[in-house]
Amino acid sequence: MAKKPLINRLDTPRVDKRFLWIVFLISFFLGSFFAFCFRHPLEADAIGYDTIGWNLAQGNGFSVQNSAPYVPTMNRVIIPVMTAKVFITSP
Repeated sequence: MAKKPLINRLDTPRVDKRFLWIVFLISFFLGSFFAFCFRHPLEADAIGYDTIGWNLAQGNGFSVQNSAPYVPTMNRVIIPVMTAKVFITSP
């Protein structure tokens, strides 16, 4: 007598690709709508990351200071580096 497989491929539910595309597009457009229609001010972490990003883009190092002397900070995360790359490449 042959053993039955634990999971029968015919018994598993299949998800229609059109349904997945519809869910993806709805979530994309809703996310874009809320991101661009409702402006939120920068909060504490975002202000620090933005300042470090500008300083990195201008060659002032990892500093939270807005003006000289640019004292280095111990905040070593990847977000300011990515922000600096955006500032450098944007017109």
